[in-house]
Amino acid sequence: MADRTCWLCDSKEFISVDYLRAEIQSMKVCKGCGLVVFHRWDTPEEYESYYATQYRERQTVNMSNLVTTNRKIGYHEKFLGEWLKEKTKDGKKISAGEIGSANGYFLRWLRDVYGAKVYGTELLPAFRRYAKWAFDIDLVKDFDYTRKYDLITLYHVLEHVPDPKEMLLKLKDCIAPGGILYITVPVWMEEMMKWGGGAFTTFDDHFHPDHINAWSKWHFKELLKRTGWKILKEESRMYGYMVLLEPTTLLEVSLIKPPQSAEEVVYQLTDMKRAATAYQRGDYGEAMRLYPRFVDAYLAQAGQETKNFNRQMELLDMGGRMCPNTILLDAQKGLIFYQYGRLDEAEGILLKALENKPHDDNLLLHLAMIYLKTGEKSMKKGDIRSAKIIWGKAVSLLDKLIGINPAMYQQCYDFIGYIFSSIPLDAEMGEEIQFTSPHTEGAPHINLMGEKT
Repeated sequence: MADRTCWLCDSKEFISVDYLRAEIQSMKVCKGCGLVVFHRWDTPEEYESYYATQYRERQTVNMSNLVTTNRKIGYHEKFLGEWLKEKTKDGKKISAGEIGSANGYFLRWLRDVYGAKVYGTELLPAFRRYAKWAFDIDLVKDFDYTRKYDLITLYHVLEHVPDPKEMLLKLKDCIAPGGILYITVPVWMEEMMKWGGGAFTTFDDHFHPDHINAWSKWHFKELLKRTGWKILKEESRMYGYMVLLEPTTLLEVSLIKPPQSAEEVVYQLTDMKRAATAYQRGDYGEAMRLYPRFVDAYLAQAGQETKNFNRQMELLDMGGRMCPNTILLDAQKGLIFYQYGRLDEAEGILLKALENKPHDDNLLLHLAMIYLKTGEKSMKKGDIRSAKIIWGKAVSLLDKLIGINPAMYQQCYDFIGYIFSSIPLDAEMGEEIQFTSPHTEGAPHINLMGEKT
């Protein structure tokens, strides 16, 4: 690992950009292809020891981990579900292998929903323990490259791998006929935002040194070309850049030069650093000017214009044009429409956002609140039957939300209690509208602990 050769282009020359950081972390730009990397460890043993003992701030699984994984199940189902349903129809069993399984949530979903036979790896001992005792899944440290798999998954993993090229070349021999490789990577060299929720903090956090490879989409696609993988499907707005791949015999090096030279990448990083600094001091306009693909700067600036609806929309529209690989700006427009009482417009935007973020608890909550308010309007008009239908949608969403984020249990049940307590009992109202509730058999709760249903 001490050999500092670029795994993508074989260059041995790098430009250090540690001067942009608050803490030195061996952050460098390859002179040959402009790839941004971190050279933090000298041996495989140092690398493995770090990820086993220091990678996570907490060495135990907590509610935050579970909420995050529940959200991600929505992405997997949306992006991978069609392939899985086709592959497992007529009761066919598939073999699935995952590198970097975290607490085993994805493998458990594949096993319980699609009947897959699952194998996975994870360096963090606490996550291996959790997968065993919560889901009865045995995770190991090393991937079995001698086995054939119908599906191999690397979900937000390649940014942590010292040599992704070597790994993808080895995985080609592990794909069974008709099988696929499923990869997602975060792309830090395009939009600048807080990945995984919350607000943007610092340049150092955006380019976190745990992420050994700071991807651009060009570098990732070039890696796929050089290792012989064909893109079957791609998506950029859910959570990172997602691809389904099949192996090919063709290994190619792009005849097109990288879109930026190493020096231009350094200029870009400098602009990103200056923009992050402006953001930290609250100068969001300057942050947008310095780096026009700064998602959180548009969100923050719009948040300062709460009394000016048109200005908020203008900022979010501008951000949407500059930052096409996120739905956060569209979702914020929906929340603003909701705050202004424009419920129909808010509903349309949030429903569209949920197509890409189907398990996003914030979107689900606000959509449920829209149905709550719309139902109240129908009740005030005396249209009880319409109110029951609309409130039924709210209860269904709140039930789903509890399954995704149990920390919102009380808040959701307060709303459900309000709805159930507000509908008059009247046998003359015609056919009953059935609610899907926690008290209804078949309610869509996500089974966090893996009990058999």
